[in-house]
Amino acid sequence: MKTGDGLSGMYSFLKQFPCWLTIMMLMLLMASLLVGRGILDGLPYNIASSSFLGENVLFITVVLIAITVLQRPGKFGVPHWFCSSRVQVLIYLVCLGLCFLVSTHTIDLRSGRWMDVYHDLAIAPLVVFLLIILLPVIYKNGTGTENKVTLCLLLLWGSLFGLDMATGMLAQCRWLQEHFGMMLK
Repeated sequence: MKTGDGLSGMYSFLKQFPCWLTIMMLMLLMASLLVGRGILDGLPYNIASSSFLGENVLFITVVLIAITVLQRPGKFGVPHWFCSSRVQVLIYLVCLGLCFLVSTHTIDLRSGRWMDVYHDLAIAPLVVFLLIILLPVIYKNGTGTENKVTLCLLLLWGSLFGLDMATGMLAQCRWLQEHFGMMLK
């Protein structure tokens, strides 16, 4: 898929599709984590702030900002090669590989449940990929306010991740068992 202004791949998709449809797809992807945990673990939980707030609110807001920037008329100040569908597929595959490595090395520190693996191999690579390709668009083409809000959202997300690490909430299943005595399926 390519637009008349030379954008292709994810840039073209985000520019051409209604933002509500893109956000709905992202929200369904995120919500499937709760549905899966409800089915597999007996409880639809997502207590890590960096996941619940970070991915479901802060990340989706950054994507909305990027869509707003992409849907404005005019040319975009991102390198031409970065707009290539092939380069974007390569970036996504690298993100998927890195997330796979992180998942295999950290799964024992967390619950090791199926939905953790789903998060690591479906949600996390997409989040990392979209941040890699969308942050330059916002930085180069966004307004001062859009840039500042994006930076604040990323800093807040990083802070929530640090808080989750410090409190042990990244190991959500274990945290629920230790603090509430909940034994999941």
